[in-house]
Amino acid sequence: MEIEAVSSVFRQLDRELWIITAADGPRRGGLIATSLAQASIAPELPRIRISLAHRHHTCELVKASGAFAAHLLTEDRLDLVWRFALEHGHATDKLAGLKLRRSPRTGSPLLADALGWLDCRVEATLDAGD
Repeated sequence: MEIEAVSSVFRQLDRELWIITAADGPRRGGLIATSLAQASIAPELPRIRISLAHRHHTCELVKASGAFAAHLLTEDRLDLVWRFALEHGHATDKLAGLKLRRSPRTGSPLLADALGWLDCRVEATLDAGD
């Protein structure tokens, strides 16, 4: 397939903006989710699927803690998109200065300014590349 043809299909998507946050003890971090989808149709068994690259600081935190929070953003929060997409979690605390609270259930950082959030535990993982 031609790269431009594939790119033109993906440009048609209007994706939601999700930030994934996680913490392991005092270490915390977050990133923009490039892949998040509902993985269950049963309301009593809600599940989501996310994809995280191994090299990301937040992936390390999710693996260590077994938990994360997924935050749905509104279009007017592009400031958060730039913060979580361009900064490197190994070098900076992307959550510094934001209104936060910790989930009492998982300890994941919860962003106060999100449209909504999901407090999640890791149920299964699949190593599928980078």
